[in-house]
Amino acid sequence: MQFIQPAPGIKHPYLDDRLLRSWMRYRLPASLRSQYKASWLALGESAIHTLQALKQEDPKAEPAVTHFDAWGQRIDRLHTPTIWKAARQVAREHNLVGLAYEPELGVYGRLIQMSHVYLYAPESEFFACPLAMTDGVANVLQRSGHPALTRRALPRLTGRHEEFWTAGQWMTEATGGSDLSGLQTTARLDEHGLWRLHGQKWFVSAIDSDAALALVRVQKSHQPHSGPLAVFYVEPRKKDGRWRNLDILRLKDKLGTRVLPTAEVRLNGTPAEPVKGLDNGIRTIAPLLNVSRLWNSICAVAQMRKGIALARDWGNKRVVGGQPLLEWPAFQRSLGRLQAEQEMGFHLSFYAAEMMGQAECGKLSEAENHLLRLLITATKMFTGKQAWQVTTQLIELFGGAGYVEDTGLPQLARDARVFSIWEGTSDVLSLDFVQQLMRKDGLDLWLQTILANLGEVQLPATTVLKQWLIDACQEIRLWLDRNGSDMALLQACANELTTRLASLMALSLGLQYGQWAHERESDPRPLLAAEVFAAGLPKKWQPGKLNPYKVLASDIYS
Repeated sequence: MQFIQPAPGIKHPYLDDRLLRSWMRYRLPASLRSQYKASWLALGESAIHTLQALKQEDPKAEPAVTHFDAWGQRIDRLHTPTIWKAARQVAREHNLVGLAYEPELGVYGRLIQMSHVYLYAPESEFFACPLAMTDGVANVLQRSGHPALTRRALPRLTGRHEEFWTAGQWMTEATGGSDLSGLQTTARLDEHGLWRLHGQKWFVSAIDSDAALALVRVQKSHQPHSGPLAVFYVEPRKKDGRWRNLDILRLKDKLGTRVLPTAEVRLNGTPAEPVKGLDNGIRTIAPLLNVSRLWNSICAVAQMRKGIALARDWGNKRVVGGQPLLEWPAFQRSLGRLQAEQEMGFHLSFYAAEMMGQAECGKLSEAENHLLRLLITATKMFTGKQAWQVTTQLIELFGGAGYVEDTGLPQLARDARVFSIWEGTSDVLSLDFVQQLMRKDGLDLWLQTILANLGEVQLPATTVLKQWLIDACQEIRLWLDRNGSDMALLQACANELTTRLASLMALSLGLQYGQWAHERESDPRPLLAAEVFAAGLPKKWQPGKLNPYKVLASDIYS
């Protein structure tokens, strides 16, 4: 009889995740855990039995655009797959955006929300992307001081409203990318005193969203591309679904996230409304970036978690040499190292979520708010890089099956690649992190937080690792004392410096949680994860000199 290999599968993402359930016991009051347990269970069921099942029915479904009707009329009708519509419905039913805006949850709102996002995101075909933007747009509108706009949009963005809206962010243009100073799309008053947008946006994710915030130039003279940047609110479609002076030029043909409809659009006088004045656009939209970067981090660790769960199930089902693959020491070591990586990224991401919840309730000092900005930036960069590295290594654990498209495994790695690109690449984020680190005692805040975390770790088994962490912090401080004024060197080393500091923070959080798990739950695994993660870090931080990189990058020697 022909041998058929049992396929790896995903179990219930809440019941099968001992880290998430334990961490909720660690950080949430018992009353909230009891209140939301049914919600976590129900969302896990939806993820497995609704979203995953739909994906398996039509694994190659993608969005498409019909540009013209039969008579030549431009319509740009967007067609999205069934799973995309289902993911929207699941998000509405479980209030994934609105959880962060529930007043009774107080400082725990973000933790409750992100625990749900963690369960939902890996099976949502990246519907978490428009949800992240919706959350960010709601956050900006809430701060805008624009009561009419807030009354109109906020209930639809943040509740279980039958007319649940998603919202996008329209920033990227071909001229700028992350350099927002290169934006050329303009806002101009028409003859009736209404603001209208003109130009092209090069990368508009979730073009099917019901609203958007656009970062554009306010044209106050006849000189093009010369005005200040401002944020405008847009509802891109009329009630009958037709576009408001907007053309979809094409849908992007992307490496991954292929169900997510990402478009290049032309604005031909699209009506819009200023959100908060006619300048300070980057400052106005900054809260949106912070919120979406947090979502990015949580989704990245969730994607890693899904891959590890699949690999563990594969290790139980795949028999090699007469025993399951999971019983082979080499496989155990490889999978264990990836599990340790994911756990440290988890700690960093949920710590950022916890701090954001406190900040939104006004519970942080000015210094702690500065630390939060550093943390959001470093966490997004760190987990984004982790996601594609971990998922790529996971593919190898499946051998040839990991390279076969029909198994769905290549998509896991392709999709994960986006986390280090959305909302700022690693170089962009690390440059911002280092710049902020050198201001307002940022380095002291970062290192003092690590040391404060370590102060709670008292187990004899952690003495050596704890001392190494303390020494590593001092090593960074001394290097910056010597080189902090050399901006070229700081920029060249920003990526490595940010990664190092994020790793040290993650490890301190992992040790802190590990102590709790050891004492309260008699679970040795969290401390083992911290130990394995630390073993993979360089013992000395040696960023090197600037010149070799400059020569190699230019490939010119003189």
